[in-house]
Amino acid sequence: MILSGMGPNAVIDCSSDLGSRDMDQNHDWINDTRQHYSSTDLENADIFVHQASSNSQNNPRVENNLVDYQTLNEKQKIVFKRIESHYHNILMGHQVEPLRIIIMGTAGTGKSYLIEVIRD
Repeated sequence: MILSGMGPNAVIDCSSDLGSRDMDQNHDWINDTRQHYSSTDLENADIFVHQASSNSQNNPRVENNLVDYQTLNEKQKIVFKRIESHYHNILMGHQVEPLRIIIMGTAGTGKSYLIEVIRD
């Protein structure tokens, strides 16, 4: 987090130096965490991954590993249609450049779901 705050021009001499530098050793890692998260959040941290996994398995939009294109939002549909068009051109024997797309977004915007639809 500190390095990201330093910006894109941060210089790290060697990745093996991480943890042994003054800024790593002098940072109060435990109390910094306590400032940003409640006691309840910290106590439940160990079960977070299990809860997140259970929630994704109970996703009503995904049943029997089948996904429905119609459940995508408009932005997801644009990406899906672009990939579908590219794939169609390949199947038709057209010479096409490799398609390169970066799917970005904050947590909960549906990146994984879009990739799941594309995969299906």
